[in-house]
Amino acid sequence: MKNFRNLFYKIGLGAGILSLALGMNYLYAAWTAPTAPPPGGNVSAPVNIGTTAQVKNGSLSVNAFSAFGSAYVQGKLGIGVVSPSYKVDIGGTPGTDGIRFPDGTVQTSAGGGAGSSTVTSLSQGSGITLSPNPIKTTGTISADIAILQSRVSGICASNQAIRVVNANGTVMCANLPTSALCTYSGRTYSTGARCKTGNSSCSGSYYSFNYSECQSDGTWVAGVVSVLCTSSGPYSAC
Repeated sequence: MKNFRNLFYKIGLGAGILSLALGMNYLYAAWTAPTAPPPGGNVSAPVNIGTTAQVKNGSLSVNAFSAFGSAYVQGKLGIGVVSPSYKVDIGGTPGTDGIRFPDGTVQTSAGGGAGSSTVTSLSQGSGITLSPNPIKTTGTISADIAILQSRVSGICASNQAIRVVNANGTVMCANLPTSALCTYSGRTYSTGARCKTGNSSCSGSYYSFNYSECQSDGTWVAGVVSVLCTSSGPYSAC
């Protein structure tokens, strides 16, 4: 009986040693040794929701991104551009995709519209003075009154007319003639003279006739006047 007990003990011990050996061999086959001595080769820290600042030197791709504070881009920012070539590189469809401002307006190009461009420099021309010349950022644009006419600021008296407008806007006046001679049918008349040029039949107590009045510039202006049928009127025939 004692011999059987020793036999079973030896069999069990052998089976345990065999199982332990097989297990150790499996673990050794599944385990990968470190590629560098400590602390090299450490596993990268995960991005978590903690308040500790983290730095990830490799790229990070997310389905959506929100920045609840200030955002800082050290390199180049591409919007619709995988490999941006400029500090801010915006891709999309020209004339359609762009930047929308708080007032609802959309700008699709630097000049404010499709096909437009931004003015980068101004050079002065005839009658225009720039300071500095050319203007590349900010400056002053003024008119050269020696070439461009200034705003007319002078006035003339009621019996005068403007004869010359000077470059600085002042004027030179000339007196109007107080009397002019108008010619009609070979005869001359003074300014203000009225000549009856036609008659009409009486209608009631009045009849109307046409007249012409001599103007200060020597021309005639036609008019119509009504007078009593018993009067020939103050105007004579011309």
